[in-house]
Amino acid sequence: MVMGHYQLTYPAARGFSETTEPTGPCGGFNTAGNRSQFPLQNGFLEVNSEHTSYSYQVYFSAGENPTAFNTSIQIGSGQVNYPAQSCWAINFPANAGISNGTVGTIQAIYNAGDGMLYQCADVVVVSSPANFNTSACVNADGSKPNLGSSNSSSSSSS
Repeated sequence: MVMGHYQLTYPAARGFSETTEPTGPCGGFNTAGNRSQFPLQNGFLEVNSEHTSYSYQVYFSAGENPTAFNTSIQIGSGQVNYPAQSCWAINFPANAGISNGTVGTIQAIYNAGDGMLYQCADVVVVSSPANFNTSACVNADGSKPNLGSSNSSSSSSS
């Protein structure tokens, strides 16, 4: 099986290894690292994919160093039908208890049909992250990211 089919580029991943990427929950990087500020509303993950079609799920687990995602909440999912850069819409459910200053880890699960691949990013959820720019997120197929919703097809080709 060929590995390394995607890379989480925003927020910064804990680490990346083609060899351990199929190992959940965080692609072999099990210790929390530097935390990026992440928006409480209308956030996104930016990925670079080598596949032309894939599905994804995104979860959040609160805490300083979550080691399992059995108490996580789903914050995004969808299908993408083009390669290269894509933005995945992320929104925290209003009833999830996530608020300004919540520390946790985002888990991205990618599936292009040849096995699930995992990457994680450690974040601090904030109302107004410094230097956050939604226009920096551009889909490779030219479509505009749907940053106002999650749990849907974030982008697809016509």
